[in-house]
Amino acid sequence: MRKNRTAGGTLRVLCALLALLMACAAAAEEASPVDSLDMILAMDAASRFGLTHPDGSPLAPRTDPALPGRGEAAEEPDYVGIVGFVSLPKDPGTDLFELYDKVYWTVPLYRKTEGGYEQAGTIPHKRTVLVTGQQLEGDGAGAYRGTLDIVRLDTGESCALDVKCFVTLPYWNLGPREAAAHGYAMAVYRETPGEVPRTGDGKSAGLRDGTKVLIPAEGACPDDNPEPENLPAQGIVYQKGEDGGIRPVTVYFRESDLTLIY
Repeated sequence: MRKNRTAGGTLRVLCALLALLMACAAAAEEASPVDSLDMILAMDAASRFGLTHPDGSPLAPRTDPALPGRGEAAEEPDYVGIVGFVSLPKDPGTDLFELYDKVYWTVPLYRKTEGGYEQAGTIPHKRTVLVTGQQLEGDGAGAYRGTLDIVRLDTGESCALDVKCFVTLPYWNLGPREAAAHGYAMAVYRETPGEVPRTGDGKSAGLRDGTKVLIPAEGACPDDNPEPENLPAQGIVYQKGEDGGIRPVTVYFRESDLTLIY
């Protein structure tokens, strides 16, 4: 009988703890880009890894969409304890056709070795992670480069990520122009009455409804927008040329005609 009462009491404590965690996560969810389940997983990971503040007090996972991602800050950003997202880097030399052609994007993961780091698999773009440590240094150009120690919230795996592949908000949920300021994204063109998408020479792009559009990271492509006031969003589509080959075409859209999907 005593054993049953003890088990019942333990169960009630566990249920109460879970309810508390869910309540805390729900209270923060409205102002957070991270859903409540991911925040619960992050709190559990922070406890398992013993994350603490400099004074030794427990460090609670947090979100901070205003904190610049990718190390793009004048002073070293403090990412430890941040629940953020994996993102394809904004490298201007990225193969755009490869991005356009792929079903989903991945970036490398690393693990520590005696000599530094070695690649240990990949992680999909958009995955949610908790930062547990950072090794950053200034790059001399007003930003920071290095690695972040992370916990994947989808698998619980502890690994490392290049800081240039980490963002603090899910920018793919923003509008096309806002998203481009943070990185690459994919969209679908939805035809509506009014101004049609145009190429840099001012001609109609002749796109079909449902055409897939790559939103390039800001600065990745030359901007020759013929109507910036009417067609402010830049996109890339691939079309068959007269020689039968596939070529990239820069097209400018109304933001309302693009729906971000990735």
